[in-house]
Amino acid sequence: MLDKFAEELKKARQSSEITLQQIAAKTRIDFKFLESLENGNFSFLPELYVKAFIREYARMVGLDPEETVVKYEAAKKGKDFGAAEPQEGAKEEKTEPGGQPAPKPNKPAPAYKSYESDSGQNNSGDSSSNLNKKKLILLGSIAGAVMLALIIYFGFIRGSSDIIVKE
Repeated sequence: MLDKFAEELKKARQSSEITLQQIAAKTRIDFKFLESLENGNFSFLPELYVKAFIREYARMVGLDPEETVVKYEAAKKGKDFGAAEPQEGAKEEKTEPGGQPAPKPNKPAPAYKSYESDSGQNNSGDSSSNLNKKKLILLGSIAGAVMLALIIYFGFIRGSSDIIVKE
């Protein structure tokens, strides 16, 4: 079954007129791994990587990535992957008696708190903001004083070639 699955991957790539080199360049998956996928050798890396590579490969050749992974899992179990069962999380579309799709229920808005103020008059964060500004100004002043001292030292004191001799 895995050989049949690999052959379908290869046919999908060929029908989309994409080379393995192009897939390797765009997905940054090593060429030898892509060759292994098309040859039906899925034991080249742990299954987590193999599934990720199959998803990327499917995306590049125009297949549905999740459906392709489901087919891979079915083929791995020896089942006919053409009749692969949808994943547990997949939902079936409900229809009304007339064949029309049933209306989907409205979902409630997510319950999260926004920390941005619409009016700009929220004073809760002002004290920490002012404190950070004061720290930055103090740090900038100290850095400026140090730089000035280094310029004076290296420019005037250390570079002086006059020899002063006390008598």
